[in-house]
Amino acid sequence: MERLRRAIESEVGREIERLIERRSSASTADELLERIAPSETWRRFRRKYILSTVANGNEAIYERLPRKFSMDAVVGGGGDDHHSLTSIGSISSVSTTDTVLVFSDAEFVQVCELLASDDNFDKLQGLDMLARASSVENFVRTEEWGVLEKLLRICLFDENSLIRSEVSSVYRMMICSTDDRTSLTAYSSMLKAVCSFLGRGKPSQPRRLRQAVYLLDCLNDYHKECVAHRWLRTPTHIITAFIQSTLDCLADRRVWTFLAGIDPTASWIQGWLAAAPIRGIVINEIRSRTLFVQIAVSRLADDECHKTVLLYSCCVLLHFLRYEQGRQLIDLSVAVAQENSWFTILINCIKTIFQFQPDPSLKDLCLQTVNAVSTSLSVDHQQELLHLSLSLFPKKISSDTHLEQFDWASSFLLTLVRTPINRHVIVHSVIKDPLTSETLLQIFSSIFSMKHVSVPLKNPVFYLGMRKILQSCTQILSHPMFLLQFPLTRISALALDALSLDTVLPRTLVVRMSMTSLGSALWKRGALNDSAPRIISDLCKFEGRVSETLLVTNFLQFVPPNQIQGILEKFGMHVWKRHASDDARLEALLILHSSVTNVKLILKSIGFSSIIDRDLYRDVLLLPTSKRLSDDQVIMSLTVLSVMCSSLPTYIFLQERYRLTEILRNELLKHVGDQDQYVVDEISNQIDSLISRITLVGGPSERKILGFNSSTQLKPVKKATSVSRSCRMNRDLSIDRRYFDEFLQDQRGLSRFQFDEVFSLVPANDLDELEVELNDIDALGLQLILAYNRQAQIIEYPDTVISKSWYRLQANVAPSFRSTNLQTIDFTLASLFLLCRGDPGRALTLHGMLVDRGCNFIYFPDIFEVGDTLVTASVTHTLELMVFNELPKVHFALRRANFLLRNLASFWVGQNLWNVIDLDEIATILAVCLVHGSDYLVYYCVAILRHIEPEVIRLSLEGNLALNVRLEPVLDFKASESLEFCHQLRKVYRAGMTDAIENCKP
Repeated sequence: MERLRRAIESEVGREIERLIERRSSASTADELLERIAPSETWRRFRRKYILSTVANGNEAIYERLPRKFSMDAVVGGGGDDHHSLTSIGSISSVSTTDTVLVFSDAEFVQVCELLASDDNFDKLQGLDMLARASSVENFVRTEEWGVLEKLLRICLFDENSLIRSEVSSVYRMMICSTDDRTSLTAYSSMLKAVCSFLGRGKPSQPRRLRQAVYLLDCLNDYHKECVAHRWLRTPTHIITAFIQSTLDCLADRRVWTFLAGIDPTASWIQGWLAAAPIRGIVINEIRSRTLFVQIAVSRLADDECHKTVLLYSCCVLLHFLRYEQGRQLIDLSVAVAQENSWFTILINCIKTIFQFQPDPSLKDLCLQTVNAVSTSLSVDHQQELLHLSLSLFPKKISSDTHLEQFDWASSFLLTLVRTPINRHVIVHSVIKDPLTSETLLQIFSSIFSMKHVSVPLKNPVFYLGMRKILQSCTQILSHPMFLLQFPLTRISALALDALSLDTVLPRTLVVRMSMTSLGSALWKRGALNDSAPRIISDLCKFEGRVSETLLVTNFLQFVPPNQIQGILEKFGMHVWKRHASDDARLEALLILHSSVTNVKLILKSIGFSSIIDRDLYRDVLLLPTSKRLSDDQVIMSLTVLSVMCSSLPTYIFLQERYRLTEILRNELLKHVGDQDQYVVDEISNQIDSLISRITLVGGPSERKILGFNSSTQLKPVKKATSVSRSCRMNRDLSIDRRYFDEFLQDQRGLSRFQFDEVFSLVPANDLDELEVELNDIDALGLQLILAYNRQAQIIEYPDTVISKSWYRLQANVAPSFRSTNLQTIDFTLASLFLLCRGDPGRALTLHGMLVDRGCNFIYFPDIFEVGDTLVTASVTHTLELMVFNELPKVHFALRRANFLLRNLASFWVGQNLWNVIDLDEIATILAVCLVHGSDYLVYYCVAILRHIEPEVIRLSLEGNLALNVRLEPVLDFKASESLEFCHQLRKVYRAGMTDAIENCKP
């Protein structure tokens, strides 16, 4: 500090010397003084000199004003060792960046004379001058403030209420000043004034008490409005001074009582503790002055304490309990030293707030504190909180007091079971304690059955409490541990009691439960079948998002078949009207019209000899009963048709797929009728484009027979150059990976012909001549291979030879990987068969290598369970993790479009990237999987997403992501260019992928 003082004095002296040097042409001292008088430095010293001079007649007013500066000594370049740091700091330096003082010397003297006057009008005039200047920085210096504060304090005790109000307004503007020094000075002065008012105030003098309350209100406004955004950039010593002044004032119990009436929730403490840097300073200062917290703890234990003061003490303690440092501080403040004393304080605060049923903001503060300390609670503490929450429920609900208790108890219980960790502990404690579990189920049953409830369900408070109870019930009942311990009949009865309520809330409960094993068990027992139409009807009234559509879709799996048509007709139109985004509509309709029961019914009616159910198609397309369609209805029906056809599983017969598309198109055109021919042509063109995208391969003439369509990516290529011997896999299945990677990068990947050459030395498996009756799915695989080969021209044998080789291959495939009972084909095996030039033995060997390396993480469910071929959950989770970490923009775009990444991954991996990338790139990826490991197939999915990242972001913004990403091919993708990227992914995620693949092995 001494060095700082000397530096400031030196700077002042140098500035005066520079002024004198620039005016060295002056002949006399008087001329020199006259020339330097307009400078900022001279005005400051001149003002100081005038105020310090007795000759100006202000000796009585400024008796405490220090006389530290001598004008003659400063002009002569001399320094005064008796300068105080306060006075020097108020003058600062004399650089051009200093703030110009608002008051001139004469004006400041005038203000002081006006405030010291006995005339009220003069005082108001002086206060008005201060009010105009108080919002500006440095409007008064420190040595001047002592005199001004004395005069303002006298005005605060004036008998005129208008003068007192004006003084308070001046203080309010000063503490909100952007100058930290001015704000701190006014803040400390106001606190002293409050203590003075309360010290002199008596019950017979309410005027002084009202003035103290008003000043405290000004201080609270400062903490609410200014602390949050100012203290983070305020110097630490200034913040410390604020805190010390406040704590010194709050040591007075009378101030504590008045604060309880002004700010019941102690929001100023919340502002102090909100930011971590400020919180550390506050805790350290309070730790050295524990009297503040001791007052709060002692008031909480005082039975004779006033209600307002008691609740205020609870709020102060709750603010500290939210933080670890605050809990340690409370432990130090408790008189009886014991471990976790803060938890006892928390329990007492909860009981106190529940007893008095105060403002809802206090309840919210209590629940937020419980949620904040939940991670620090032991099992015993959580069990005690559970018992406390159950004891808070009223035995009957008939009055407003009971309603408040019910709302408070339901909120408390929901807070306890909100997080998964706490929910697990709560459920575990319920299972261990039969009395607690019985009490919990009785509370749920009593509320759902409306026993001992005398208020209507339409009551807003009771309705909100009921919603919280249903959420808590769902969280607890759906826990696996709870399902294992309690009989299903008891849970089913509880669900039926909830459904008996005349509100839509229980339907949501049952729908959410249907996503768990509990809901599945309830539906399989047929306990909820009668309530299905009512649940769907209520859900259709919700104005929600796609997440609710997912719930309804899952719920549809349990709806009886005879009710599904009415549900689809009603819910489908509701989905279309509810979602504004085209992508959201597509996603909802995609899930709704995929392979659920309605698709099963459609497929049953497609047989060649069956009669087409026209009403069924009309319901699926959401066509109205009238023949003529509006433009919106045409667009909607086309969208449903697109989603319907594109979401059909790939393992559905392509002939049936084509036949279904044609039937739906004819049905749609019949409803278009005599509208503009342009509309008819547009519909036909869109459907033709749709058919070309949803089918795999083949020419236009074959499409009418097989349902195939030509792919622009499958173009015949010339036979590539020979592969060097060092890049081929040996008979012992070893290969030099370095040479292999260099070859891929030099040649920019493998062609469909080079694949066979790379693995030409791999021994072929001996195939047995087995006579196995192949099913229709195997025949479909043969049709695909033949059509693909005609376009790719990779196998030179006739179709009859290819057919025999495929039959032999299918007959020798391991039973666990054959599609005898599965409604799909093995696209990986079909790709290897094509790339091995029709050699079934070598294709089977390479297929076995992929299986040994974990390729069997792909599995194929039943046709009517889900849509596309799925990848197991563990692999999908790893893929989502990689996309989240490596491609955050893509992950955000997919989430914004409500598009599930696992659907895209299962579509790509399940079809082995057919109709997604070129066959040459498929050959490169399969070769890499055979050399480096089958987990590279998942890494390449991430690489493809990285390649199309700009397109994904654009489509998500346009709302057309779902259909385009699933159906449009990926152009200009080179697998060899992404090999290094996949290597980097393997280094980071190999362990997780290995565990995921191992978990998927049978």
